[in-house]
Amino acid sequence: MSLSDRILLVVDDVGMPTVYADGTGAPIPLAAYERVLRLAESRDLTIPMGVPAAYLSPEGERFGVVVNARGAEVVALLRDNSRRLPVWNHGLNHRFLTWRTEFLDYATGRAPAADEQERHLRLSQEILAELGLGRPRVFIPPGHGWQPDTTDRLARRVGLEAICLRAWEKTPVAHWLRRPSRRYWRRWELSRHLASLPRLGLGLPAAQTAIGRTSALKSRLFIHRPAPARWLIQRTFSHSWRPHHFFAHIQNFSSSRCLAFWERTLDELEEFFARLPGGPGEPSVAGGGGDR
Repeated sequence: MSLSDRILLVVDDVGMPTVYADGTGAPIPLAAYERVLRLAESRDLTIPMGVPAAYLSPEGERFGVVVNARGAEVVALLRDNSRRLPVWNHGLNHRFLTWRTEFLDYATGRAPAADEQERHLRLSQEILAELGLGRPRVFIPPGHGWQPDTTDRLARRVGLEAICLRAWEKTPVAHWLRRPSRRYWRRWELSRHLASLPRLGLGLPAAQTAIGRTSALKSRLFIHRPAPARWLIQRTFSHSWRPHHFFAHIQNFSSSRCLAFWERTLDELEEFFARLPGGPGEPSVAGGGGDR
Protein backbone atom coordinates (compact mmCIF):
# COMPACT_ATOMS: atom_id res chain seq x y z
CA MET A 1 0.00 0.00 0.00
CA SER A 2 1.23 3.47 -0.88
CA LEU A 3 0.54 6.43 1.39
CA SER A 4 -0.96 8.09 -1.67
CA ASP A 5 -3.65 5.42 -2.15
CA ARG A 6 -7.21 6.75 -2.31
CA ILE A 7 -7.87 7.01 1.42
CA LEU A 8 -10.87 8.96 2.67
CA LEU A 9 -11.36 7.21 5.98
CA VAL A 10 -9.29 5.33 8.56
CA VAL A 11 -10.91 3.10 11.20
CA ASP A 12 -9.36 2.90 14.70
CA ASP A 13 -9.72 0.45 17.63
CA VAL A 14 -9.86 -2.53 15.31
CA GLY A 15 -9.71 -5.80 17.22
CA MET A 16 -11.19 -4.58 20.48
CA PRO A 17 -13.85 -7.03 21.68
CA THR A 18 -16.22 -4.40 23.12
CA VAL A 19 -17.00 -0.74 22.65
CA TYR A 20 -14.76 0.30 25.56
CA ALA A 21 -11.04 -0.35 25.69
CA ASP A 22 -11.30 -1.91 29.17
CA GLY A 23 -13.46 -4.77 27.87
CA THR A 24 -16.79 -3.39 29.08
CA GLY A 25 -19.85 -2.38 27.07
CA ALA A 26 -21.54 -4.03 24.13
CA PRO A 27 -19.54 -6.51 22.04
CA ILE A 28 -18.40 -5.38 18.60
CA PRO A 29 -19.84 -7.84 16.04
CA LEU A 30 -17.79 -9.36 13.24
CA ALA A 31 -20.40 -7.80 10.95
CA ALA A 32 -18.89 -4.38 11.74
CA TYR A 33 -15.72 -5.44 9.89
CA GLU A 34 -17.73 -6.88 7.04
CA ARG A 35 -19.52 -3.54 6.64
CA VAL A 36 -16.21 -1.68 6.37
CA LEU A 37 -15.02 -4.18 3.76
CA ARG A 38 -18.27 -3.82 1.81
CA LEU A 39 -17.85 -0.04 1.71
CA ALA A 40 -14.22 -0.31 0.59
CA GLU A 41 -15.07 -2.76 -2.19
CA SER A 42 -18.16 -0.96 -3.44
CA ARG A 43 -16.33 2.36 -3.69
CA ASP A 44 -12.91 1.13 -4.77
CA LEU A 45 -11.34 2.55 -1.60
CA THR A 46 -8.52 1.67 0.73
CA ILE A 47 -9.73 1.91 4.35
CA PRO A 48 -6.79 1.36 6.71
CA MET A 49 -7.54 -0.36 10.00
CA GLY A 50 -5.81 0.90 13.16
CA VAL A 51 -5.12 -2.16 15.35
CA PRO A 52 -4.06 -2.09 19.03
CA ALA A 53 -2.20 -5.38 18.71
CA ALA A 54 -2.68 -7.00 22.13
CA TYR A 55 -6.43 -7.45 21.67
CA LEU A 56 -5.83 -9.88 18.82
CA SER A 57 -2.95 -11.73 20.48
CA PRO A 58 -3.72 -15.05 22.19
CA GLU A 59 -1.45 -13.77 24.98
CA GLY A 60 -3.11 -10.37 25.20
CA GLU A 61 -3.95 -10.70 28.89
CA ARG A 62 -0.23 -10.29 29.62
CA PHE A 63 -0.58 -6.74 28.39
CA GLY A 64 -3.63 -5.86 30.48
CA VAL A 65 -6.39 -6.26 27.90
CA VAL A 66 -9.44 -8.46 27.46
CA VAL A 67 -8.58 -10.66 24.50
CA ASN A 68 -11.05 -10.71 21.63
CA ALA A 69 -12.65 -14.18 21.63
CA ARG A 70 -13.32 -13.78 17.89
CA GLY A 71 -9.83 -12.50 17.23
CA ALA A 72 -8.95 -15.34 14.85
CA GLU A 73 -11.93 -14.41 12.66
CA VAL A 74 -10.97 -10.74 12.69
CA VAL A 75 -7.37 -11.60 11.80
CA ALA A 76 -8.51 -13.86 8.95
CA LEU A 77 -10.74 -11.11 7.52
CA LEU A 78 -7.92 -8.55 7.69
CA ARG A 79 -5.36 -10.96 6.27
CA ASP A 80 -7.61 -12.01 3.39
CA ASN A 81 -8.45 -8.42 2.50
CA SER A 82 -5.16 -6.65 3.15
CA ARG A 83 -5.34 -4.63 -0.08
CA ARG A 84 -8.65 -3.03 0.86
CA LEU A 85 -8.14 -3.02 4.64
CA PRO A 86 -4.40 -2.60 5.35
CA VAL A 87 -3.38 -2.71 8.99
CA TRP A 88 -1.89 0.36 10.66
CA ASN A 89 -0.30 0.26 14.11
CA HIS A 90 -2.58 1.65 16.86
CA GLY A 91 -0.31 0.77 19.76
CA LEU A 92 -0.21 -2.27 22.00
CA ASN A 93 -2.99 -1.98 24.58
CA HIS A 94 -4.46 1.55 24.31
CA ARG A 95 -3.67 2.14 27.99
CA PHE A 96 -1.24 4.07 30.17
CA LEU A 97 -2.51 6.27 32.99
CA THR A 98 -6.00 6.52 31.54
CA TRP A 99 -8.07 4.06 29.52
CA ARG A 100 -7.76 5.98 26.27
CA THR A 101 -4.08 6.87 25.88
CA GLU A 102 -0.88 4.83 25.80
CA PHE A 103 2.06 7.11 25.09
CA LEU A 104 1.00 10.37 26.77
CA ASP A 105 -1.64 11.43 29.26
CA TYR A 106 -2.38 14.83 27.77
CA ALA A 107 -4.39 15.99 30.80
CA THR A 108 -1.38 15.68 33.11
CA GLY A 109 1.49 15.73 30.62
CA ARG A 110 2.89 12.47 32.01
CA ALA A 111 4.31 9.86 29.66
CA PRO A 112 5.84 6.40 30.07
CA ALA A 113 9.62 6.17 30.15
CA ALA A 114 11.23 6.00 26.73
CA ASP A 115 12.24 2.36 27.13
CA GLU A 116 8.64 1.42 27.98
CA GLN A 117 7.34 3.31 24.94
CA GLU A 118 9.83 1.50 22.73
CA ARG A 119 8.82 -1.85 24.25
CA HIS A 120 5.14 -1.20 23.42
CA LEU A 121 5.97 -0.12 19.88
CA ARG A 122 8.26 -3.07 19.25
CA LEU A 123 5.86 -5.61 20.76
CA SER A 124 2.93 -4.29 18.75
CA GLN A 125 4.91 -4.61 15.51
CA GLU A 126 6.03 -8.13 16.43
CA ILE A 127 2.53 -9.29 17.38
CA LEU A 128 1.02 -8.00 14.14
CA ALA A 129 3.76 -9.68 12.12
CA GLU A 130 3.27 -12.98 13.98
CA LEU A 131 -0.46 -12.81 13.22
CA GLY A 132 0.34 -12.56 9.51
CA LEU A 133 -0.74 -8.91 9.29
CA GLY A 134 2.68 -7.59 8.35
CA ARG A 135 4.72 -4.83 9.95
CA PRO A 136 2.76 -1.61 9.47
CA ARG A 137 4.45 1.53 8.22
CA VAL A 138 1.92 3.93 9.78
CA PHE A 139 1.40 4.67 13.48
CA ILE A 140 -1.82 5.98 15.04
CA PRO A 141 -1.15 7.02 18.65
CA PRO A 142 -3.97 5.72 20.87
CA GLY A 143 -6.11 8.66 21.94
CA HIS A 144 -3.87 10.79 19.68
CA GLY A 145 -1.50 11.29 22.61
CA TRP A 146 2.23 11.11 21.87
CA GLN A 147 5.44 12.63 23.16
CA PRO A 148 7.22 14.67 20.46
CA ASP A 149 10.84 13.71 19.77
CA THR A 150 10.42 10.57 21.85
CA THR A 151 7.43 8.52 20.68
CA ASP A 152 7.95 9.39 17.03
CA ARG A 153 11.73 8.85 17.19
CA LEU A 154 11.22 5.43 18.78
CA ALA A 155 8.48 4.56 16.29
CA ARG A 156 10.93 5.15 13.47
CA ARG A 157 13.40 2.84 15.21
CA VAL A 158 10.94 -0.09 14.97
CA GLY A 159 10.17 0.47 11.28
CA LEU A 160 7.26 2.92 11.33
CA GLU A 161 7.50 5.68 8.74
CA ALA A 162 4.45 7.92 9.28
CA ILE A 163 2.28 9.15 12.13
CA CYS A 164 -1.41 10.13 12.12
CA LEU A 165 -1.96 13.21 14.23
CA ARG A 166 -4.17 16.08 15.26
CA ALA A 167 -3.08 19.59 16.15
CA TRP A 168 -4.72 19.54 19.57
CA GLU A 169 -6.79 17.71 22.12
CA LYS A 170 -9.69 19.81 23.39
CA THR A 171 -10.61 20.14 27.04
CA PRO A 172 -14.16 19.13 28.07
CA VAL A 173 -16.73 21.83 27.27
CA ALA A 174 -17.51 22.45 30.97
CA HIS A 175 -13.81 22.94 31.67
CA TRP A 176 -13.49 25.33 28.74
CA LEU A 177 -16.48 27.39 29.86
CA ARG A 178 -15.01 27.74 33.34
CA ARG A 179 -11.58 28.64 31.97
CA PRO A 180 -11.99 30.17 28.48
CA SER A 181 -8.22 30.50 28.08
CA ARG A 182 -7.81 26.71 28.42
CA ARG A 183 -9.29 25.57 25.12
CA TYR A 184 -6.98 22.58 24.76
CA TRP A 185 -5.28 20.03 26.96
CA ARG A 186 -2.41 19.84 24.55
CA ARG A 187 -1.25 21.17 21.19
CA TRP A 188 1.09 19.31 18.85
CA GLU A 189 3.49 20.34 16.12
CA LEU A 190 4.46 18.21 13.15
CA SER A 191 6.75 15.25 13.73
CA ARG A 192 10.42 15.80 13.04
CA HIS A 193 11.06 12.07 12.68
CA LEU A 194 8.12 10.65 10.72
CA ALA A 195 5.98 11.71 7.78
CA SER A 196 2.90 13.36 9.30
CA LEU A 197 -0.59 12.39 8.16
CA PRO A 198 -3.07 14.97 9.52
CA ARG A 199 -6.53 13.69 10.38
CA LEU A 200 -9.93 15.11 11.21
CA GLY A 201 -12.79 13.57 13.17
CA LEU A 202 -16.42 13.12 12.16
CA GLY A 203 -17.95 14.06 15.50
CA LEU A 204 -18.68 10.44 16.39
CA PRO A 205 -17.59 9.34 19.88
CA ALA A 206 -15.48 6.19 19.82
CA ALA A 207 -18.07 4.14 21.73
CA GLN A 208 -21.06 5.28 19.67
CA THR A 209 -22.90 2.38 18.05
CA ALA A 210 -26.32 3.93 17.33
CA ILE A 211 -26.22 6.06 14.18
CA GLY A 212 -29.18 8.30 13.38
CA ARG A 213 -30.19 11.61 11.82
CA THR A 214 -28.34 13.63 14.44
CA SER A 215 -25.14 11.74 13.59
CA ALA A 216 -25.60 12.55 9.90
CA LEU A 217 -26.06 16.26 10.58
CA LYS A 218 -23.13 16.37 12.97
CA SER A 219 -20.77 14.53 10.64
CA ARG A 220 -21.65 16.86 7.77
CA LEU A 221 -20.75 19.84 9.97
CA PHE A 222 -17.49 18.20 11.01
CA ILE A 223 -16.54 17.47 7.40
CA HIS A 224 -17.31 20.84 5.83
CA ARG A 225 -16.88 23.02 8.95
CA PRO A 226 -18.76 26.14 7.88
CA ALA A 227 -17.56 29.27 9.67
CA PRO A 228 -20.36 29.46 12.28
CA ALA A 229 -19.74 25.86 13.38
CA ARG A 230 -15.97 25.92 13.04
CA TRP A 231 -15.43 27.80 16.28
CA LEU A 232 -17.47 25.29 18.28
CA ILE A 233 -15.81 22.30 16.63
CA GLN A 234 -12.22 23.53 16.67
CA ARG A 235 -12.34 26.49 19.08
CA THR A 236 -10.57 28.46 16.37
CA PHE A 237 -11.50 29.64 12.88
CA SER A 238 -8.20 28.63 11.31
CA HIS A 239 -7.30 25.35 9.60
CA SER A 240 -3.74 24.47 10.56
CA TRP A 241 -2.93 21.58 8.23
CA ARG A 242 -4.43 19.96 5.16
CA PRO A 243 -6.07 16.67 6.23
CA HIS A 244 -4.77 13.41 4.83
CA HIS A 245 -7.93 11.56 5.94
CA PHE A 246 -10.87 11.49 8.36
CA PHE A 247 -11.17 8.86 11.05
CA ALA A 248 -13.84 6.83 12.82
CA HIS A 249 -13.82 3.76 15.08
CA ILE A 250 -14.87 0.18 14.44
CA GLN A 251 -17.54 0.64 17.13
CA ASN A 252 -19.28 3.11 14.80
CA PHE A 253 -20.00 0.28 12.34
CA SER A 254 -21.76 -1.99 14.87
CA SER A 255 -25.36 -1.22 13.92
CA SER A 256 -27.03 -3.14 11.11
CA ARG A 257 -28.64 0.17 10.11
CA CYS A 258 -25.46 2.18 9.74
CA LEU A 259 -24.60 1.49 6.08
CA ALA A 260 -26.85 4.23 4.69
CA PHE A 261 -25.15 6.71 7.02
CA TRP A 262 -21.70 5.62 5.88
CA GLU A 263 -22.66 5.77 2.21
CA ARG A 264 -23.79 9.37 2.67
CA THR A 265 -20.72 10.21 4.75
CA LEU A 266 -18.36 8.84 2.09
CA ASP A 267 -20.24 10.95 -0.49
CA GLU A 268 -19.54 13.99 1.70
CA LEU A 269 -15.87 13.01 2.04
CA GLU A 270 -15.57 12.60 -1.73
CA GLU A 271 -16.99 16.09 -2.14
CA PHE A 272 -14.67 17.52 0.51
CA PHE A 273 -11.48 16.05 -0.95
CA ALA A 274 -12.53 16.93 -4.50
CA ARG A 275 -12.10 20.57 -3.51
CA LEU A 276 -8.54 20.03 -2.25
CA PRO A 277 -5.47 19.89 -4.50
CA GLY A 278 -4.18 16.35 -4.77
CA GLY A 279 -7.39 14.63 -3.67
CA PRO A 280 -7.73 12.14 -0.78
CA GLY A 281 -4.82 10.36 0.80
CA GLU A 282 -2.30 12.96 -0.36
CA PRO A 283 0.65 12.75 2.08
CA SER A 284 0.78 16.52 2.29
CA VAL A 285 3.30 16.83 5.08
CA ALA A 286 6.52 14.91 4.88
CA GLY A 287 8.74 14.82 7.93
CA GLY A 288 6.28 16.36 9.88
CA GLY A 289 0.87 17.39 9.96
CA GLY A 290 -3.42 17.70 11.39
CA ASP A 291 -6.01 19.89 12.76
CA ARG A 292 -8.99 18.42 14.38
